[in-house]
Amino acid sequence: MYGSGAVAVDVEMADCHEIFGPALYEDPAWAPEVNPVLATNLEEIVKDGIPKKSLHDLRKKFSTPINCPLLSPPKRNRIFDTVLPKDVISKDNDLSLWQRKSASALSAISKI
Repeated sequence: MYGSGAVAVDVEMADCHEIFGPALYEDPAWAPEVNPVLATNLEEIVKDGIPKKSLHDLRKKFSTPINCPLLSPPKRNRIFDTVLPKDVISKDNDLSLWQRKSASALSAISKI
């Protein structure tokens, strides 16, 4: 029995599924465990990020391969910076940085 006050409702789990439909999110499909040291390092990176100096060194070490130019972000024509709103330029810079970091990550993975 669920409810408060004058109205109480007897709800079965099957009724919940009927009322609300299937679950919005499925349980994630887990892959097999990785090396525990690697797992710890990855969790620290997700929580705290990579220090800027280390990130810079890693991006230099794992630059975009010459035969994968599409991994690099397109360059914005700076002439348009005078007419583009500042928030658009900022968002473009953020997306460009994200794409450069992704390209480095993919480059590192390709060397495994």
